[in-house]
Amino acid sequence: MATDQFGTTQAQAIAALRRHRMLIIVITVLAAAAGLGFGVLTSNTYTASAAVLVNPLEGNPYSPQGRGDDLLNLETEAQLVKTDGVAQLARTRMRSTSYPGELRARVSVQVPPNTQVLNIAFTAGDPRRARDGAQAFAESYLEYRRQRTQSLLDGKLKKLADSSHRVELSLQAATRKAQVSSGATRSFWETRIQAYTNQLGVIEEQSNDVRSTPINPGQVITPAVLPSGPGVKQPLTFGGVGLLAGLALAVAIVLIRQRTERRLYSAEEVEQLGVPVLSTLQRPRSGESQLPLVDLPKGGAGDAYRKLRAAVVATAPKAPVTLLVTSATPNRSATLVSANLAVALAFAGSATILVDAATCDVDPAPLFRLRQAKGLSDSLLHGVDPAELLVHVDSQLRLLPRGGQAREAAHRFSGPRMREAIKVLRRRAGFLVVNADSVSDADAQALCVMADAVLLIITPGVTTRDELEQAYAEAQRANTMVIGTVLDTPPPKKGLRGRKDSTGQHPLPPEEDRADAAEPADGAASEAQGRTAQPRRKAIAALAPAEHDGPAPRSQPTPTRSSQEVLGEADISGSWGDTSVAGGSSPRGETSSQRAAQPGNHITPAKAIRGAQSTGKRARQSAPAGHADATLLGGEERMAEGSTSEPAG
Repeated sequence: MATDQFGTTQAQAIAALRRHRMLIIVITVLAAAAGLGFGVLTSNTYTASAAVLVNPLEGNPYSPQGRGDDLLNLETEAQLVKTDGVAQLARTRMRSTSYPGELRARVSVQVPPNTQVLNIAFTAGDPRRARDGAQAFAESYLEYRRQRTQSLLDGKLKKLADSSHRVELSLQAATRKAQVSSGATRSFWETRIQAYTNQLGVIEEQSNDVRSTPINPGQVITPAVLPSGPGVKQPLTFGGVGLLAGLALAVAIVLIRQRTERRLYSAEEVEQLGVPVLSTLQRPRSGESQLPLVDLPKGGAGDAYRKLRAAVVATAPKAPVTLLVTSATPNRSATLVSANLAVALAFAGSATILVDAATCDVDPAPLFRLRQAKGLSDSLLHGVDPAELLVHVDSQLRLLPRGGQAREAAHRFSGPRMREAIKVLRRRAGFLVVNADSVSDADAQALCVMADAVLLIITPGVTTRDELEQAYAEAQRANTMVIGTVLDTPPPKKGLRGRKDSTGQHPLPPEEDRADAAEPADGAASEAQGRTAQPRRKAIAALAPAEHDGPAPRSQPTPTRSSQEVLGEADISGSWGDTSVAGGSSPRGETSSQRAAQPGNHITPAKAIRGAQSTGKRARQSAPAGHADATLLGGEERMAEGSTSEPAG
């Protein structure tokens, strides 16, 4: 069995997107609706802009003392536009009641490359407010720069004034001391007086330079004007953004889930693990036919079981074959697949025995209109010969029920009585189909040892890769071949008008059946059968071979067109409507060839139904005690098996 490759292949990703397309659509639509709603609730916005030429100015990032590459400092100047100080000045100019933080959030600044220009934009819900805001922030920014420079110059002047005051005090003190001194002392103080006088001159000169410094922060070269229309079409824009965001989110969720998902959904995923898929089946809805090969032989379900039959015959070992049908998923049923596979094999003319070895599943006996009877549990617990417990469903199909103590008997699946029962039954059938619980069950694992091949049932969306690998490993441990898997898909959703076959057309009964529908049944018999049983009886009648007047070999019946259609043109060795074991006799001791040779025994489908009913009544009266009842597959009447002979496997 191939190992699971790491990662998600492209095919798996596409399959996951298709499988979860409804989830993707829902998330995308919801996101688009949310964006559209947000855009509708939010009013249209208007954006106005003003261009400002910035001059180098002391006390600012862009200053005259900077180098030629200090144009990069314009980015810092752009950030100054959105400072709280500029917002306070703009708020005053706009006479706005908004908080400075709200105004700053509506401002955006761009710096064109290699320029000294700032483009200041302001967004608002009203065009006039947008224009006033852009103009106010442009002027407030220039005012803020001027104030910063003025504050710097004022600081310098204050320092110079303080220095001048200190020098003047020193000069006054030196002058007083020079007046009262003489000689060398007087000369010293006169020198100091001269130095203080020079300092005052320098300070005065510096003060004059500071006072004469030009303060030109720049100018608004392009004033803000009224915007011609809204800058953003909110509903459509937000709706489109929501659509794209929702689509991306949905795809991401699906792909992430696919990477972590261990469940199997398609035949391609199963075959990538190295296990072939023999057929894809579809479970019927409640109230629909559980045996589609009988009721709708040309429908899609019937085609699927015919395909499964062909695959099993092609891949299984040489007959006689013991085929274990089990589910790879814990607590999942294999009964319906086992029963229909046994029916399909019997249709092809193979002597088939269905052994019900399940313990916690639905009993398949009601599918064939059978009552609860003794079965496998009686053979395992009490040593009853399993051949005596076989119920003859048809000439090519027999059933070994589970019996009344299935749970207790399951403990003996690995014992000698079970091995002997399998050996006895293999001599009487070409195919021994064993219906078992999930292979995860220990008792079902014991049956793997006695089987020649195992058919695993996978439920898409439920069965995991680990469960399939474990089931495969259990079969390998028992040295039993896994011939393949079957996908048991859930029934289609309700609301479709009628059922369709694999070609997409509504299935129609064969021509003989449609002709027979116009022929009324005999009085009381027609009343007793009821309307609901007609499709199943017609299928049985269509499967009965057309017998002709005069002697005709039993081994070479002439099939009608109806039987070829229903049987899928398979070469069968026995009649599905024949109630005797192959090579046996009727309840009256007559073989089918003898009955066919009698004059006037040309049997129509409608007569076959009525004849089967009367034969069943006589058989129940004359059947030996203890002999198991049999039924025509799909019929309503019980029929006693007239012979206890078993066809050789």
